[in-house]
Amino acid sequence: TADKLGDQYNRAKSGLVLGKIMFYQGNYSSANEYLIEAGGLFESLNKELQLAHTYIWLGAVHQYTKQYAIAYKYYRDALVKFQMLHDRDGIADAYAWIGHYYEKIEWYDSARIYQKKAILLYRQSGNKSGMSYVLDNLGSIYEDLGLYDSAFHNFKQAYRINHELGNVSRQIINLNNIGDIYRKERKFNQAIELTDSALQLSRIHKLQIQEKYAVRDKSKIFEMMGQYDSAYYYSEIAYDLHAKILNDKVLSRMAQLNSLYESQRQQSKIEQLER
Repeated sequence: TADKLGDQYNRAKSGLVLGKIMFYQGNYSSANEYLIEAGGLFESLNKELQLAHTYIWLGAVHQYTKQYAIAYKYYRDALVKFQMLHDRDGIADAYAWIGHYYEKIEWYDSARIYQKKAILLYRQSGNKSGMSYVLDNLGSIYEDLGLYDSAFHNFKQAYRINHELGNVSRQIINLNNIGDIYRKERKFNQAIELTDSALQLSRIHKLQIQEKYAVRDKSKIFEMMGQYDSAYYYSEIAYDLHAKILNDKVLSRMAQLNSLYESQRQQSKIEQLER
């Protein structure tokens, strides 16, 4: 409809939403394409707030494809824009994703500092969705540090909020994480129950990335139980899903688009400076 009306702003907004959907489905190449197009349109329309949100999701896409340096740059660019606009929830979003980035590169002190800064801002604005995201991130940090009680507490809090909000995609993440804690504590029956719930929900809602995580976790549970045939079976499914989601073709396409977008951004800055 936006195309028919020549409405570039709503074309960009639609692209941002589609980019998020594709991200949650694990279709990173398509997510990247929609988000880059949206970012270019928002930039040409001088929509700084929407552009900052687009940078957050471009960062997320690159983080989940393990392109951490690019992800971090998008997060920092987003943070600068949110700070200039005095957008409290936007600043919190940027802090939370920067914290998540630090967790993935195993800088846990920095990760925890940014998550604490984020949750403080979310609490001030009453943003429950943001709070649930940070609680899950904090749980992951504690899990990596072997502090399973603290991790479990944060995952359960995040799940309760997401259940209350009806946020299914986040609930699946929480269930997977709680199941992982049960596995590490060798509570295998509870681990299988939670992981199966996450697996069923991810298949119903066609969320491939969460399906991959659930299948991978089932493989780990059966391995710890000494049921190696089952462990191998689920490991093969997880590998096939991973290859489908993340392969050389996807990464190559993303790299090409990102390079082109960066060139366009630089050219735009040069033209602004000349004017």
